Amino acid sequence: MFNRGAVPDRRDPVLASPMFNRIKDACMSTSCFDREDETFIVLVNHEEQYSIWPHWKAVPGGWTAVEGVKGDKKTVLDYVDATWTDMRPKSLRVWMQQQEQAGSGAALHKADTDTETAAG
Repeated sequence: MFNRGAVPDRRDPVLASPMFNRIKDACMSTSCFDREDETFIVLVNHEEQYSIWPHWKAVPGGWTAVEGVKGDKKTVLDYVDATWTDMRPKSLRVWMQQQEQAGSGAALHKADTDTETAAG
């Protein structure tokens, strides 16, 4: 161990170990999502929301790789921009459509009732 503010002793077996250097390098390296030279795929979930993902990483649960879409960051982001045009989750879009249809049905029913009352 070393004191706060002290320069670490490179003779320390932990600091000199290859594992320490790999961990240190991994923590200090650029995220794979920030790298322009990375190859990405596009993922979609059950709510029809999209994400880009490094091609070498396992696809996380709840997501599916979009078939045939793979490339550099710009390529996959262009695909997402062109495809994901409505940011609302699918469940919200369906609910809103149901509310709209229910409202239209209620308005039609009211118009029919008003016509029957006026004719009666």
